[in-house]
Amino acid sequence: MRFGLLLFDLDGTLLDSHHEICLSLELALKDVGLHLGMPRVRQLVDGTPLEVIWQKVLRVDLGGRRAHDPEEFLRFATSYRTHYLRDLGHATAIYPQVYETLARIEAHRPHTPCAIVSNKSPATVTPLLARFNIAHFFQLALGCGGTRIPAKPAPDLLLEAARQLGQRASACAMIGDTCLDVEAGKRAGMTTFAISHGMGDRGQLIEAGADFVLADFRALCAALFDHPA
Repeated sequence: MRFGLLLFDLDGTLLDSHHEICLSLELALKDVGLHLGMPRVRQLVDGTPLEVIWQKVLRVDLGGRRAHDPEEFLRFATSYRTHYLRDLGHATAIYPQVYETLARIEAHRPHTPCAIVSNKSPATVTPLLARFNIAHFFQLALGCGGTRIPAKPAPDLLLEAARQLGQRASACAMIGDTCLDVEAGKRAGMTTFAISHGMGDRGQLIEAGADFVLADFRALCAALFDHPA
């Protein structure tokens, strides 16, 4: 393997968590008086952070009739995180071949370190990794939700992970499932692998310019080891 560091998104890449996020989001919106319905809520959950989702609701669903109120957003975000943390991971599953691929990466010599770079809140990243017994595969797990680090597609989170693990950006690979992951990786100067089993549409991932668009982790494992990029 030619990479010095592998960076992984979490939701939609390692974990099939879309439905659980939607359930918590619908409850949080109801808590601030917004009843959008699950079909619309599912459209909103695309890997973007809560701040962006809230802006979409104000602009699209409310047609700009309600101005952004930081206190109202805080109530919404707090409600979402309360609902989501209540039974974290209960409606989430690990994607097929994720564990096996991570185990093969860990066993490979020389060892290539792995890190999580997620738009989620830091408070949810580590517990989810522990719940699905994959925390030990990662030397670093970063979440930027609710922090001062700009969310993907900004490259800041990826560059911070590379900095903390002592790797040049050009030696890193970003592995994700949305155009946000692809754009962040490209802006950081990293090789990008897009997995189409998550929230991203294959055609959009190709259009976003991912270096490799793969169907699942079996294909990723082959790309990394059997037909190295």
